[in-house]
Amino acid sequence: MNSKLRAVWRVFLFFGWTFWTLIVILFRSSLRRLDIPGGLELRRNWARVGTDLVGLKVQTNGLQDGGIPCIYISNHRSYADPIIALREVKAFPVAKEEFRNWPIIGFAAYMTGILFVKREQKSSRRATLDGMAEVLKQGHSILIYPETKTHNEPTTIPFRYGSFRLAAELGVPIVPIAIDYSLRTNAWIHRYTFVGHFLRNFGRKKIPVTVIYGPPFRHDDFETLLSQCQAWMDQHLLEIQESYRDTYHQP
Repeated sequence: MNSKLRAVWRVFLFFGWTFWTLIVILFRSSLRRLDIPGGLELRRNWARVGTDLVGLKVQTNGLQDGGIPCIYISNHRSYADPIIALREVKAFPVAKEEFRNWPIIGFAAYMTGILFVKREQKSSRRATLDGMAEVLKQGHSILIYPETKTHNEPTTIPFRYGSFRLAAELGVPIVPIAIDYSLRTNAWIHRYTFVGHFLRNFGRKKIPVTVIYGPPFRHDDFETLLSQCQAWMDQHLLEIQESYRDTYHQP
């Protein structure tokens, strides 16, 4: 199959699956049978099937279910990163406000638990941190990308510190995630359009990706917590890239 046709076919499959999942969500919600744990489980099932449908071959290492709420933090390569993480973790992701308006996906995310933030507005960032605190106090976890944008640098770029300060204040653990793809070009850098990047990368027969989950980190000093997590992520990103050394720098 032509690579562009394959990518387009995968779009239809993915949105068809997403639409079906949304119907299930709305039906269960209408019967008042959709609580937060149920919504998170539905979304995890959606993510697992959805990533398979678009050709992502995910290898996961190190995931531990400690049974306590935590903040998952991850480096950010692509728009696919959160969906890949949500295959395994039951958490409220923090997403940019514009994601709310994505067709079908944005509404489905809203129905199953998400926090939106306008990162350019201090008041919105503060409100989001308050929302994160409330979610954690209710016994649920958070998924956040402190780099705030996708990139293809070999290691992490500077983090926003709000989630680390919150973790230090509340005494909740942070679980770092390192994610990278078999090709450096799978990273979405913003000189490429979304459509062009998707057609090029998701037209391939398969897209290998490795995700490594770290141990929980705790500290009452947020700067120490940030540096510990960032060092762990940088080390494991380089290890993933080494494992893909035969393909990583191919065009």
